[in-house]
Amino acid sequence: MPRLMVYVQDNLNGYPTFYLENPRNLNNGRKGYLFTLSSHSTPFAEMSDGRPYDNVVKAAGEQLHQMLSRHPAVSLALQNVVSNENTTNPVCFFLDPPDADALPWEALHDPVKGFLALKNVWPIVRMQSSSLDFQDEQYFEPPLRIMAILSAAGADSASRVPGKPEWESLLGAGADRLNAAGLPVRLRVLVGEEQLKNAIDATAENQDWVSADWIIDKDQVFSAIRTFSPHILHFFCHGTTEFSPHLQIGNRSDWVAGTEGSIAISADELRGRADPQKFIWVVTLNACETATQTKDARGLARELVSQGFPAAIGMREKAEASHAHKLCRLFYRAVVRLLLSIPEGGPSQELEWASAMYEARTELGGQGQPSIPLQVAARTCKYWTIPVVYTRPEPFKIKRMASQPSLTLPEKIRLLEERRTLLSEREDVAADRNTPEEIKTGILREFDDRIEQIDKRLRGRL
Repeated sequence: MPRLMVYVQDNLNGYPTFYLENPRNLNNGRKGYLFTLSSHSTPFAEMSDGRPYDNVVKAAGEQLHQMLSRHPAVSLALQNVVSNENTTNPVCFFLDPPDADALPWEALHDPVKGFLALKNVWPIVRMQSSSLDFQDEQYFEPPLRIMAILSAAGADSASRVPGKPEWESLLGAGADRLNAAGLPVRLRVLVGEEQLKNAIDATAENQDWVSADWIIDKDQVFSAIRTFSPHILHFFCHGTTEFSPHLQIGNRSDWVAGTEGSIAISADELRGRADPQKFIWVVTLNACETATQTKDARGLARELVSQGFPAAIGMREKAEASHAHKLCRLFYRAVVRLLLSIPEGGPSQELEWASAMYEARTELGGQGQPSIPLQVAARTCKYWTIPVVYTRPEPFKIKRMASQPSLTLPEKIRLLEERRTLLSEREDVAADRNTPEEIKTGILREFDDRIEQIDKRLRGRL
């Protein structure tokens, strides 16, 4: 799909500049213009502090638009985008300077169309490049695997947030409808609190696509993620930016003792230890404090994409638990619709994760006041701007493979035996010192391909 991309970068004299990265066909698009907005100035500081004065969100969005419009090519590109309401055209920002990343770009406000992110054709995306390889096309063979880690442990009642409402939001997101529609789903949940574990176990008695287990330690969490190989990895927990951004997850002992979460997980650990095979499509962070920026204003969601994940969703400010639950339910409901729209056995389709935020933004922006026009209600409500979407610049495409019939137990046993044999033979070849390396490399690649095909059949069916 077409994308408008604006790049804000530091330059040598210390002042940031911005230019048009895409489209490339506009005159002087890549000429740098001075970027003078600061998150510490009015109205951005007031919006960040949550001071309740009229139209603060609109004022912030207007200043962002006015800044961009100083660049003739960027201004023209924005005009071209908003002139077409029939095609989804994401508005994307590369934000190198920390202070630019701290600005509420999700509030971008056009003089005629209003808040762009509150229209379903102009999602706002924050882009982050990564030096790691990117798979141009994801081959999706059902079931859809979602893993949720729900454990916001704390030392007091204010910081200890029960996970049951988040669990109920996940259930209400439509996984049952996906199963009924012929797209099977597997939902695996790791928890630390007993009440939540009991609630999920009760659901699992009648829903065989749901399962739950305790959180023990970091190694066990990483092992569970690797084994399950989720497409979507969801966190509801705390986070901190002390030293560096990381998630703070409570295990069972933390909940029993009434202490803060003892498991700290950083972006590079999640990439290297939990998903080395790059199965995960998107990581969602419904974490109360992870968005509080570090000294260089780069949150964990951005760092996850830098580490190679295709997309990550987080909060640029602390979010109330009720808003986090609503975001969870509405975001995944939209993801359900996007996946159902991909034809089985058909060509690959591009999936824009930020498009799945539209329903959640409109619900939060409306403030539960249906009698007030959305664009009016959203002027004084910042909650709808807090969720942010970071993606890599490469288009994310999914090709949905035709469903295969469920494996019988003898078939599973046969595939496991074949896999063990292939692994043993591969080890023999790798240890053979008489085979030239260039020949050995090709043979090992063939073994890896055959093992991967077996894994694709076994994954999610055992």
